[in-house]
Amino acid sequence: DVKVLKTLKAGGVDVGAGCRISLKSGDEKDIWSTQVAWGALVFIVNENNPIDNISVQQARDILKGNIRNWKELGGYDAKIDVYVRKSKISGVGFSSRVQLFHNPKEDLFDGTIKKPSSYPIRKAVASGLYGFAMDDIASYHIVKGLKVLKVDNIYPHKENILSKKYVLARPF
Repeated sequence: DVKVLKTLKAGGVDVGAGCRISLKSGDEKDIWSTQVAWGALVFIVNENNPIDNISVQQARDILKGNIRNWKELGGYDAKIDVYVRKSKISGVGFSSRVQLFHNPKEDLFDGTIKKPSSYPIRKAVASGLYGFAMDDIASYHIVKGLKVLKVDNIYPHKENILSKKYVLARPF
């Protein structure tokens, strides 16, 4: 998203696609967005992790460092490895802060493992049993070995996203 917006601003392309709105400030102030679809933020874990559901509050608590062990969620007695994007303005980074904390600049706990983009996060979560990360429903499947958690017992499939039963639906 950040690369697309920078390329648009520089005149390298006339149209781009991304998963967050233009911020209407700084370098993005002259770029406008049009919603063309619905997506959803999701929480991903290794496919062998026994956890299948998480509440919005538990997700917040993991990201803020208040829940640090899978045992607190009914899983293994092991530290949760929390992976996040380095940038607060990436599509997932920005959207998750807005939707979970109502603050796009929200700081997450210092123990997060920061990666430059979604793909390295997916690879890290898939390769270890204790990883946890935010992603988008449209692209998490690019890496094998991941599982999407239900949120508040609602799975992010098309009908739940479109009806907004899944609370982390977001415009594309």
